[in-house]
Amino acid sequence: LTQFAPLVLLLLAIFLDTFLAFLITQASLFFSLDSFLLFFSTHFLLALLFLLALIFGCLLFGLGRDNTIQVLNALFQAMHLRPLSQQLLVYTQSLSVLFLSL
Repeated sequence: LTQFAPLVLLLLAIFLDTFLAFLITQASLFFSLDSFLLFFSTHFLLALLFLLALIFGCLLFGLGRDNTIQVLNALFQAMHLRPLSQQLLVYTQSLSVLFLSL
């Protein structure tokens, strides 16, 4: 089960991101938000939701802290964030440690 966990988590996160984008779009139509604000808030929230869904999903599948960090590092490398991966990895490690301690 744990070997398919990253794929399942990615699909779950993509579904949640799409649903959130739909809700934000509908809210912007209802409240007449500025397009720049909509663009920034949508992409920021989607990125944050994606990372949180990935972290919670890894923990839900019982991968543990070290394997969760490895999954996040592999995701950053797949997105060609190699120069930033160390800095982003430090942030995500801090985030994952925070959620593991809850």
